Amino acid sequence: MTLTIAPAPVVNAGLDQLTCSNNPTAVLNGSVTNAGGGIWSGGTGGFSPNITALGAAYTPSATGPGQRQRDADPDQHRQRDLRRRKR
Repeated sequence: MTLTIAPAPVVNAGLDQLTCSNNPTAVLNGSVTNAGGGIWSGGTGGFSPNITALGAAYTPSATGPGQRQRDADPDQHRQRDLRRRKR
């Protein structure tokens, strides 16, 4: 019997990126060697065209980690803070 041990996969998710609320999509630039591919995971957003594309575009959900859900009334938080201070 011949046993062949292949090198361990090496993965790189690419450089850190900053996004803005008016343009939240990050174009990913992953690489994988010594394996047939990889799968993006994590977050509550979506990967386009899919989770196996190393150059996928990731768009976070509006309410996922690091996101703040917008209120219908933009003054709601300011009004609540003012009420707390008056007490």
